[in-house]
Amino acid sequence: MHGLFLAKVFNRELCLLHPVKRKEDRQGVRDVLSAESRKLMKQYPDINFSSLIPTGSFESIQESLGGDWDVVLLIAEKSRFFTLVGGLKEANIPFLFVDNNKQVSQQYENLILPIDFRREIKDCGIWASYFARFVKSNILLVTAKESGDEKKRIDLNVLSIRKLFRSVGQEFLLIQSNRSSWFIQKEATRCKVGGGKCYAFLGSRYDSFADLLIGPPEKRILKHTSECPVLFVNPRKDMYVMCD
Repeated sequence: MHGLFLAKVFNRELCLLHPVKRKEDRQGVRDVLSAESRKLMKQYPDINFSSLIPTGSFESIQESLGGDWDVVLLIAEKSRFFTLVGGLKEANIPFLFVDNNKQVSQQYENLILPIDFRREIKDCGIWASYFARFVKSNILLVTAKESGDEKKRIDLNVLSIRKLFRSVGQEFLLIQSNRSSWFIQKEATRCKVGGGKCYAFLGSRYDSFADLLIGPPEKRILKHTSECPVLFVNPRKDMYVMCD
């Protein structure tokens, strides 16, 4: 349902993706996806559908998603996080994790984006602008509280995102947090807004020793976002973006 909604508002094709480990498994999967595509075409004639059945693990194909197959966004249920986290760490496209909720459009009324001192946060700003322009989401920027060089970086990030939004004629709300960059993501999940909400987060750059013990930060973020959609943008790759 999330894929259908976003494919329509972004005017993009909806591709059903299912990697297989062996080539001989492809035909069975192709039959299932073809049947599903035909059913969806009848229900949603204004959306283009396709299917993709690559061979190999998800980690082995993720480099081809944006480059060879022109994928701009991957959507998966939150329950699939640990299946996909290996690919997330190296992906050149954002990942949107969702719950299977039928009231899809209402969940994108407000998009919350925490701003820390990392320069790559601008990539999240680009995607926030897409949601503002096409999905008509209200954008809330939650800025971390820092001093010295880190504060200068945050100010530059906000300035860059502000210029981007002005260039496309979009407004946003700026909220100053009392939390540092290390805690701003969790703080952003506590924002109270009227209506549904979703989140855009910059992914983690490195796996720390703590991450190996208790799981990556993305796992903890999903835990605090309840049923809200969560968009992760990888800071370690140049992102493939949508053309207008």
